Amino acid sequence: MDTGLPRLEFEAHGRIASAVAKTRENRASYDKNQRNSAFQAPFYRPGRFKTDRLLGWGRIQSRKVSNFISRLVEVDKLLSHTVLRPMLWRMHLGVTIPGQCFLLKTASFEGTLPSTDTFLDDLSIGLHAAKHHLRYHYAQNVVAFELPSYSFSALWKQRLRWATGFRQSVSCTTLSRQDRRLLWIHAFCYHLLPILHVATLAALAPQAPLACAGWLGILGLAITRSHPQALGAALAYPILFPLFHVGWWLRFFHIKP
Repeated sequence: MDTGLPRLEFEAHGRIASAVAKTRENRASYDKNQRNSAFQAPFYRPGRFKTDRLLGWGRIQSRKVSNFISRLVEVDKLLSHTVLRPMLWRMHLGVTIPGQCFLLKTASFEGTLPSTDTFLDDLSIGLHAAKHHLRYHYAQNVVAFELPSYSFSALWKQRLRWATGFRQSVSCTTLSRQDRRLLWIHAFCYHLLPILHVATLAALAPQAPLACAGWLGILGLAITRSHPQALGAALAYPILFPLFHVGWWLRFFHIKP
């Protein structure tokens, strides 16, 4: 993505704090492990990186593929990038930014990020921004396309890796009570709510099958309103994808702090 800004490259599971400390310039930041990402037209130019905006990101979508698992991932990204993340940030409860591509003013983050290797450095940035109510810019246009996981095993391993990073994040000794509160809200919305949702559907389906089917249809339409071709996978997503969230929790509780 050519923004005209210097790039800040970092490993997805590296220490971004050290990378931020190297410069005080504005940075167009992206995960250099995302070799399968195709970055779109810039959503920031040097002259448009406003002085009161310290962090910026846009939507990430999956590339079009025919594999069923990849279609589920496509729906998951739509839910995360168009519903959950914008909603939580508007409520001042958001802590995640898209690690594939974001922009930041490094001077505002220098000396504030934990040096702990958490596998989720973008979460560290988002948490700091949320806690201090830093002004951010959310571009509603798609800024990057990412090649999604093709197989069950690849997607499962990715979720286990995320659970490992989250466990390391909540175990960080420098976290405040507010930090942990925001992190647990994130875990509830992203990883527990889908499990509770499918469990509720399973309990209600024998008594009200048509109502449950209608609800799944409404939910699928809401998630894919800007991407209607993904509706088929969106109907199956609330039933099948919670399995990966179960794996996330199993991994989270299995890892020692």
